[in-house]
Amino acid sequence: MEKSLDSIGQEAYFQIEPAFDEALRDIDGQIEKWMYRIADNNKLSLADARKLLDADQLEEFRWSVDEYIKHGQENAINQQWMKQLENASAKYHISRLEALKVQT
Repeated sequence: MEKSLDSIGQEAYFQIEPAFDEALRDIDGQIEKWMYRIADNNKLSLADARKLLDADQLEEFRWSVDEYIKHGQENAINQQWMKQLENASAKYHISRLEALKVQT
């Protein structure tokens, strides 16, 4: 019985594994898109954007929703604020995707 259950488990694993691999590739692709967006938005190379994100150097990456509203009102939605908002949005999406990748 144990041998039979082991065989069923292995078969299930081999059927499920490609789906997990595909999901991880998709998540990695989405993370890359956001990384390119940060690089482009900040006129950086992809490597520098990764360093920036890893170091969490941009202040706007740590803002709360209330701080976004405050900065938006103070800056009357100028281009600098829009860039900061885009950076924070990208950081949020990348963090969410990284968490999803770990869960997967």
